[in-house]
Amino acid sequence: IVTTGKILREERQLTHDFQGAGVREAFATWRKERLGKPEPPISLVLTSGRDLDLDHPFFGCGTRPMVFTSLEGGERVGESAVSRGIEVVSRPTPSLRDAITYLREDHGPGNIVIETGLSTSRTLYESPVLLNELMLSIYSGSRLPSSVKGQRFSSVPQLGLIFPLAGSTFQSDEESGRWIFRRFTR
Repeated sequence: IVTTGKILREERQLTHDFQGAGVREAFATWRKERLGKPEPPISLVLTSGRDLDLDHPFFGCGTRPMVFTSLEGGERVGESAVSRGIEVVSRPTPSLRDAITYLREDHGPGNIVIETGLSTSRTLYESPVLLNELMLSIYSGSRLPSSVKGQRFSSVPQLGLIFPLAGSTFQSDEESGRWIFRRFTR
């Protein structure tokens, strides 16, 4: 599961943990028995290391936490992170594409879930496309709150060229307004 330092700063309670009594243990058993994966999933944060709160709930939620950062970022957080059991991967020019390549090469095939903003994920839609599936969040209210506003994204017809198999659509009324979620696959 890949996210960014910015998301951790904005979502102070974000975790990749299953909530509820016994749920974490049940998920671990299911992963081991059904998928043959005895280790918990990796939660990777792509970050510069600046202002990274190692006490954030993200780092203690039962997954294998990993910081993916620059060489300088590794120097900033490395020793403190490693002492807390957080793996640190330092690269000369870290990017989301680089993180995906690293996970595939060093941790084998599997599903990679990406929870990032558009400025980080935009390159994944360039050739060669690295995604097999997209869950797109579309705000349908009259005015998008500035706290959730991002860059303009491709139109749905343009996405249809990359993801020819349109999937399910559902709506959710959130505090910020109504959202439509559309699933696209290749």
